[in-house]
Amino acid sequence: RDLVEQVGNRATFNVNKLLFDRIVESDYYKHLLPLRGFQEITQEASDRVTHVEPWSAGTSRTPSTAWVLLVKLFECKLTARQVNSLIRRRGQPLVRALGFLYLRVVTDPKKLWEWCEEFVDDPEEFNPAANPDLSMTVGRFVMKLLQDMNYYNTMLPRIPVPTERKIKAFIILLEDEQRRAADNMHALHLLKPGAKIQAIYKDEETEPAFYPATLVELLPPEDEGLKPKVTILGAQEAAPQ
Repeated sequence: RDLVEQVGNRATFNVNKLLFDRIVESDYYKHLLPLRGFQEITQEASDRVTHVEPWSAGTSRTPSTAWVLLVKLFECKLTARQVNSLIRRRGQPLVRALGFLYLRVVTDPKKLWEWCEEFVDDPEEFNPAANPDLSMTVGRFVMKLLQDMNYYNTMLPRIPVPTERKIKAFIILLEDEQRRAADNMHALHLLKPGAKIQAIYKDEETEPAFYPATLVELLPPEDEGLKPKVTILGAQEAAPQ
């Protein structure tokens, strides 16, 4: 099985101790003890979860349905396929949010960006909070998980400083790429094969950075914007990320 490695405190799954104790002592957790399968737990989440705050609305003593089910998912030790089925479940953003919380709380922080990169601009709208007026996009929710330790007044596991810096650098580059993509839409007439441009390049051994490049081909615009194919000086032909 392609298990997603869990790191940190094996007893509490890195959940705040008070919250974890309240979860395993709750009647709802005990009610769920017979549920041991991934499909059963995700179906329960689809049916019952109304927000993904750690505590039930209006109380700091009763754990939320979402976080009781999140602990049940931790106990399942999910595979990569199962995690992907959560975070890609379009039309069920609260279930998707549980998948992203799973990644943020128990998986290796060094792999967070790899998991989350394609979702940081996800436009699906939902209400993660108990307050129905506080909506946001899935992308904004993912960004907050990556950038903030304080999650609805409950502390998430600390991301090591070197990894945190890398994630912040990736986010800055992504935001700049989005800005440049919007600007480039107004300059299509200048983007011809042979044009000299600046492009972002990265691979497994190279940190993302701008390089002088020559435009080879302008691919048809997609939903996420332009994807010019370029030759980067001193590097192989590639599409900038």
